[in-house]
Amino acid sequence: MIRLKIIILSVSFLMISCVKDVPGISDMSDNIFDPDYDGDKWYEVSDVYQYVNSVGLPRIRINLEIPSEFLPKLVPNSFSVGIRFEGDDWINTGATVVSDGDFEIALDTSPNIDGSYCFEVGVISDIDEGIINIFPDCASL
Repeated sequence: MIRLKIIILSVSFLMISCVKDVPGISDMSDNIFDPDYDGDKWYEVSDVYQYVNSVGLPRIRINLEIPSEFLPKLVPNSFSVGIRFEGDDWINTGATVVSDGDFEIALDTSPNIDGSYCFEVGVISDIDEGIINIFPDCASL
């Protein structure tokens, strides 16, 4: 009986170790939730505009779009991203799915004199307990 258990355990370990050698598994770094993502910038600036908020202050809205091709096949309806404008601390915000399967993020900041807004965007990873796959960008009015 013990011998049978040892054989079963040995075969199980062999099968598990073979999965690591399947071509392509170790190179799967093509979605933004992977800490080893090595692709291009995973979002696009879709719109930049100035508006007046509910208390009468001018604000700048920068809308980002995350095309579904940068995401794995199974994704939630939303996920968290970290945003940091130049000189500020990181803030957490949500990316929400839109009807075509892409995701949207809305960034909000105060207007500045030159109308150029530089920021960084990254995916908040619960597994790695931090912000991963950070890309810098700038947008202008």
